[in-house]
Amino acid sequence: MQQAAEALSRLLRRPISIDVADVWMSDRGLPAETTVGTCLGIYLGVSGAIDGGLLLTLSESCGRWLSQQLLGAVTVEDLLAEPAGSTLKEVGNIIASAFLSSLDDQLDLCALPAPPVLIRATLAELLERCQPSRNEACLVVRTRLRGERTVADNLQAAIYLFPAAAAVESLLAQINRGGRE
Repeated sequence: MQQAAEALSRLLRRPISIDVADVWMSDRGLPAETTVGTCLGIYLGVSGAIDGGLLLTLSESCGRWLSQQLLGAVTVEDLLAEPAGSTLKEVGNIIASAFLSSLDDQLDLCALPAPPVLIRATLAELLERCQPSRNEACLVVRTRLRGERTVADNLQAAIYLFPAAAAVESLLAQINRGGRE
């Protein structure tokens, strides 16, 4: 997570941190805050040692703020259209790649993200659509992104990692072996 935070900090030229907010199994239902309002989701399938997916969620105001910061204060009308859509997908790609690279380094495995897809929906809909399998429960890890005081109001984002059940077993085995030998 530290690598992902550093990548986003470099992009925004401001300190950003990422921490684990909570963890749950997808068959246990969704947290209460997932039913309120629409948001943006940048989803990347993940394959390799970890099969599943990674979802970066942003409030629409956060997506607009990020787009304006990275596009040089260009007024952004439609976040799903160009150039804002590509900018947000690239942010998701950078964060996902850094996040997975960190797991790769720590656990001596290889997981690669697929090209990002930008979606607008409620958080509950995004979480349901992005699970690797509807027939099998998966572990969901939610992290929070935080910025310094002047950025904190604008940075309303979270990362959800959805490893498939078989990937969780493999990850636990690798953690128990101590990652890199």
